[in-house]
Amino acid sequence: MTPGPHPSLRRTLGSPPFVALALALVGCARSSSVHSGSQISDREQPRYVAGPVYAFVNGNWLSDGAFTQRTFYSVNGVLQSTAPAQLDSTIDLGGGFVIPPFGDAHTHNLDGARNIDQIINAYMREGTFYVQVLTNYRSGADQVRGRFNRPCTLDVLYANGGITGTRSHPFLAYEPRALGIYQFDQWRARAAEIWKSRIGEGDVYWFVDSQSDLEAKWPKILAGGPDLLKIFLLDASETSVPPPADSTLKSGHGLKPSVVPAIVRRAHAAGLRVAAHVETARDFEIAVDAGVDLFAHVPGYEMDPDAAPGSVLISDAAARKAGARGVVVIPTASLTSLVPGRADSAQVAARRVDLVRQNLRTLMRHGVRIAVGSDWYGQTAARELAALNRLGLWDSRQLLDLWSETTPQSMFPRRRIGRLTDGYEASFLVLRANPLTDSTALSTITTRVKQGCIVHQGI
Repeated sequence: MTPGPHPSLRRTLGSPPFVALALALVGCARSSSVHSGSQISDREQPRYVAGPVYAFVNGNWLSDGAFTQRTFYSVNGVLQSTAPAQLDSTIDLGGGFVIPPFGDAHTHNLDGARNIDQIINAYMREGTFYVQVLTNYRSGADQVRGRFNRPCTLDVLYANGGITGTRSHPFLAYEPRALGIYQFDQWRARAAEIWKSRIGEGDVYWFVDSQSDLEAKWPKILAGGPDLLKIFLLDASETSVPPPADSTLKSGHGLKPSVVPAIVRRAHAAGLRVAAHVETARDFEIAVDAGVDLFAHVPGYEMDPDAAPGSVLISDAAARKAGARGVVVIPTASLTSLVPGRADSAQVAARRVDLVRQNLRTLMRHGVRIAVGSDWYGQTAARELAALNRLGLWDSRQLLDLWSETTPQSMFPRRRIGRLTDGYEASFLVLRANPLTDSTALSTITTRVKQGCIVHQGI
């Protein structure tokens, strides 16, 4: 597959976007419901399809951090430990180790029909059943939504267009492509044309610079049917103005802080969670105070090499507030390595890793939940899990819990997923090896079951 431009980075017209893209070309790893946060009621329950009643025998099932051999039954897509009155088939799991499936809480994949089968199959092979797309073309999502959110395939949430300030990220991640501009030398030569263009507005981004902008555009934002919303703060400033057509300037500061609370209030009233792109500690504080539900990054993941480290370190006060409010943070730690065009790239990446580690320690000390999200276009979540492992903050059981329990539950908090017990959805993976003792076990999946359906697609 050929990944497109990496949408996560705050681009400048003066830096080569495809240098970072080249680092991402590593190949894939081996009914649309709105499920909102605990303070917001769900719109829909997950859809099930009545299928065969299975008995799954001779499996070691994960429960409370340990594996126990037992039998579970799948009845109408739900697990139960008591034998049903009628049984259609018995499946011997061969002594395998049974765990919940994984989630990718931050991606830009599945945004339209291009390469979609390859990406779906990559997620299925990996064992990732739950995917959250944090900024996408609404028109692209509309092309493919019908393929998801049912047994046997992925459950996918779409944020649709990101809400930001004029000419701010994700504008430069998408607008050049909309104009057919893919080469870096063309970016500079056609900078003024890019800045003036608005092809993606109302589809993959929304410019909101004031309360009146929000008032005017809000009905159209909701009309797109997003499953959640994505907002952008980039060293947010109340006095920032849209950058002019100058190829050396960064793409703005995102939303003005005063607009953020109004967006969050409106979103929550509409039953939608809000995810925030943040880059500084101040951005984090603004978003926490506004009531944001989840963070698409942890500050420091892509810190400007010339910035003061203190500008990205989250305070205990902000972390305490985030923990009390049940906020979820997606670190995107693997992005720390993206330092194109610098001789000291290894040192910059190491500094970023240290800052991310410090921030995660602060957040976890105050009970903030951490979820796994890749944010690598064309990639699945395994790369991010490996980056989190390298931080040394979790043992193998805790990492497994992050990926298979915390992450899916953070995306679909009202659904009974992420655990293997009575009344939970019959969705699980069977491994040949014990993932608590064997570092290669997660790549030994033998069986995939999604809501009582034996998954064969792409395997």
